[in-house]
Amino acid sequence: MRRWIIGLVSHAAALAIGFALGVYFLPILTAPAGPERVALVEAAAHARFTATFTRHLHPRPAGQRFPALGRGHGQPVGAPHRS
Repeated sequence: MRRWIIGLVSHAAALAIGFALGVYFLPILTAPAGPERVALVEAAAHARFTATFTRHLHPRPAGQRFPALGRGHGQPVGAPHRS
């Protein structure tokens, strides 16, 4: 009986590890190639909005949730720049 339980636990652990590795690696292995540099430059030239985001490294203000890593703003292209 003890041998059966050890086998069950070891197989369950191997199954869990295999599943976790599959969830991690499958999107990496099946990801399509990224766009070419020329396509990115062309898309940036026709942008309707611009945005600036910087990481806020000071202590978080009261009420801010943990995952918020930065602050920033967005504006239409051609609008005057805000500081």
